[in-house]
Amino acid sequence: MSVKDRKSCNHKFRYYSVVGLAVPGHVVGTIDLWRCLNCGSIDANARRIGDTKPPSTIGWNILDEDEKWAILACYDKKAPNNWELIRIRPNLKFEHNCSGPERQFEITKEYNLILQNGMKPERHELYLAEDYMEKTILLVK
Repeated sequence: MSVKDRKSCNHKFRYYSVVGLAVPGHVVGTIDLWRCLNCGSIDANARRIGDTKPPSTIGWNILDEDEKWAILACYDKKAPNNWELIRIRPNLKFEHNCSGPERQFEITKEYNLILQNGMKPERHELYLAEDYMEKTILLVK
């Protein structure tokens, strides 16, 4: 189904999967994944520990054709704030706000994270949500 068709779909989202996020000793959050029964679009919402509100944006975050949901882990921040859910696509350049020197990033055509100088980051990692469904990512370096 094309992006245009997916964006005009009368979505009927159902819970699809979860990605767990943890540091040694405890869970710090989850990524809930939702799938539309009509068009197959995947939506996601991030929840940090203690957040018990149901998501209010399910169905509003429809990905473009080449976009994917990813978790950016930042080892310059303390848990539980050392991760964020982001939308990525090949050749995306973005800035991440943290206390460390690694702030300018780019996504390769293979959906890998590199610094804008072409080097691999030392203090940040990228995890594709689709690769970790029903699994837990241990956020330690």
